[in-house]
Amino acid sequence: TVERVESEGSEETLRQGRLFVPEQLRSSGTEFRDHLQRLLQFGYATPDLVQRYADKFVVLSAAMDPAGLAVTMNCFARAACRDPALLNAYSRCLPGRLPQFTPTGLAQVCNALTKMDPDKKHLALMRRLGEEIPHKLPHFSGHNMALVAHAFARQDVKDPLL
Repeated sequence: TVERVESEGSEETLRQGRLFVPEQLRSSGTEFRDHLQRLLQFGYATPDLVQRYADKFVVLSAAMDPAGLAVTMNCFARAACRDPALLNAYSRCLPGRLPQFTPTGLAQVCNALTKMDPDKKHLALMRRLGEEIPHKLPHFSGHNMALVAHAFARQDVKDPLL
């Protein structure tokens, strides 16, 4: 009700407060994804806060949908989060779900892999992506194809099908 919102502060203040407490986010992958995107979009991403989001992601990763995985992966890459537990969570949950990804999601995953840990080669995951992408190649846009080609070049993966 209006009285409750006025007594607790504005709706924006309530949302902003939840933005800074990732531990209180429910197990909804969509809510987590949206909060992480807003955190980066509005410039509130401090290394400590991003690390707390990464810790929460490790718990939620098994329940996230493919679109959520792709978007959160890009968010963590933009925030330059290189937490080994985060990378292990992605390595565990991505390969089995790749057939469910859209072409845009596959391109986002490729793009994020090159940014998350640029010094490390993710050969096993890139090879698995290389197996999945040809099945959906007719549905890729030019931009998505460019992201995939750039990722494979940066990771120095030579795939004969791509």
